[in-house]
Amino acid sequence: NKQTMTHNPVVPDVRPAIPFPEVDSHLESSSFFGTVLFFVIAYLVAHILVKTTTTWGKAAKPTLRHHLLNTIVSIVNSFMQSFFSIYLFWARENHPHAYALWIRPWIWNFTAYLIYDFGCCMLYNGFIFRHEPGFIVHHAVVISSLYSSLGDSDIMFYQVIATLCEVNSCSLHFRNVLKLIAPNLSYLRWPNEFVNFITFITWRYMSSVYLLYCSIVRFDDRTMHTSIFWLFLAFALWMINNRIGYTMVKGYMREWNKKK
Repeated sequence: NKQTMTHNPVVPDVRPAIPFPEVDSHLESSSFFGTVLFFVIAYLVAHILVKTTTTWGKAAKPTLRHHLLNTIVSIVNSFMQSFFSIYLFWARENHPHAYALWIRPWIWNFTAYLIYDFGCCMLYNGFIFRHEPGFIVHHAVVISSLYSSLGDSDIMFYQVIATLCEVNSCSLHFRNVLKLIAPNLSYLRWPNEFVNFITFITWRYMSSVYLLYCSIVRFDDRTMHTSIFWLFLAFALWMINNRIGYTMVKGYMREWNKKK
């Protein structure tokens, strides 16, 4: 009797390949320029509303009013990016076709906002390179990481994970608005501070730690140039979030000492 030999086959990666469509340059360019136009219009609308309907807006200096308007636009962007990043994170496993269709336009969308934000800040602060080097480093790192991810599907997904931090940015920007126009409204400020602290740990800091972990563990999966570049970007994002956390805790300690 011939003995039947059974072989255990090698189990392949069961995750189906995501069906990325051909690059649609018209969709991506529309996403980029449409986003810039959207935020310019949002800024102008906020300017009209703040200046004509509030006493603070009429009395504030132009630079201070610009800071408030740009923060309001940043809140709008943070809500948008929070929604898109959470949806894309979920869609990668549940709706890969939708993920593949929208991931690249979303990257151009976020890049467009960062370029708008940089240009908008330059208009009112010609010495921004000297006064706010952290702002320059942050935008340069994020824009570089977004653009560099367009050629690698895994790194595009890492961008989705990195952008989950925008959930925390919503409360960070709202905190700045309260400081500008309602510093004495503690019944709004302290609940927001609590949300800010929790979302910083869960959405911002943990996502940056996970990205740094991935860049180290998967270092050999790509070319040396790509691996080194992405490790640098992941480390830079982690350091930026450390700085944000340090500044936040320092502010809390200052407030605590004032109350003593």
